[in-house]
Amino acid sequence: MNNPFVFGQVVSGEFFCDREEERRVLSRDLKDSQKLFLISPRRYGKTSLLKTVLKSLENEGFITVYIDLYRASSLQSFLELYCASIASASETILDKAVSFIKDVVPRLRPKITLSPDGTPSIGIEPIISERDVIGALDEVFDIPAHVAKRKNKKMAIVLDEFQEMANFNGEGLEKMLRSHVQNHDKVAYVFSGSKKHLLEDMVTKKERAFYKVGKIMYLEKIDRKIFSTFLSDKFISGNFEIEGDVIEKVLNVSDNIPYNVQFICHELWDEFVEVRKLTIRDVGWVLAKIVDEQTPFFIPQWDALSMNQRSLMKTVSNYGGKNLFTNEFLNISGIKAISTLQTSLRLLLKKGLLEKQNGDYVVADVFMKEWIRRNV
Repeated sequence: MNNPFVFGQVVSGEFFCDREEERRVLSRDLKDSQKLFLISPRRYGKTSLLKTVLKSLENEGFITVYIDLYRASSLQSFLELYCASIASASETILDKAVSFIKDVVPRLRPKITLSPDGTPSIGIEPIISERDVIGALDEVFDIPAHVAKRKNKKMAIVLDEFQEMANFNGEGLEKMLRSHVQNHDKVAYVFSGSKKHLLEDMVTKKERAFYKVGKIMYLEKIDRKIFSTFLSDKFISGNFEIEGDVIEKVLNVSDNIPYNVQFICHELWDEFVEVRKLTIRDVGWVLAKIVDEQTPFFIPQWDALSMNQRSLMKTVSNYGGKNLFTNEFLNISGIKAISTLQTSLRLLLKKGLLEKQNGDYVVADVFMKEWIRRNV
């Protein structure tokens, strides 16, 4: 039997755990052609959830599109990515997709390109003027409505890591997209992202284009009881004998974050598949192994921090991130002033090394937190 614990990639089917309520709500709202925002911390399984929902809708006759904005590095590449994604979902044959783009946006010159491994895809001939790229996007943003009408089908589009929109053309592009999507009555949109403060700014500030365009969903951790049963069943299916509190230990040291949980369980399976028995000590051993293996990634990040930032990271790792702005916390951390702590906190949040969860500040990477505890 192959290792049933998968991490670091999109999972589906038997490898996908729970999220029944989230799937129900997302499916319902997308069937109603709603526009909604999904905000999720990193490594919570957001992409797997979204692709699972899209697959379900596709099976019901929807045209579905998933666009990862991290793949776009410029305004031109965003145009190409958006246009190619919509066209490819609308026409399964590339030649027809290229013809479709030419029909609906005559100013564009689409082409079929080959990746280094020979995989064909749709490209767009470069447009020299940024003004012309923006003009093309103004037409491209309306393609989904044309597709839905032409195919007489509803459409569901996910724009993942949506906060990256602001990097392409400031807030001007947001306003342009908003002006189109608000009129698309047969097209549902999910604007999702993992940078909470950036995405929240886009949807909660009155001066931003997407203010109150749709409801906001926050992806929470998977229920511990459900996750525990899922993990136990996987080990039992492989004839593993599990000591009483092993699964509880895994959920604790991983902070119940799906990526971390699956990572630890994957390593437990691989390391102890010969003996088919797991103990509490084994969980600690695997955690130490993972932390040691990731040391080359943690050292450069640590070296790049100021002394005050290091002190803050160390204190949060060892004592938690409650009541940061108190004299007691300052004394423990060794940071001299509240203003200095605030500056360090702001920079660490911006770097993604710290996150705010339910009012508390936490080290974003559980394995880095453990590395700090062991080595600093």
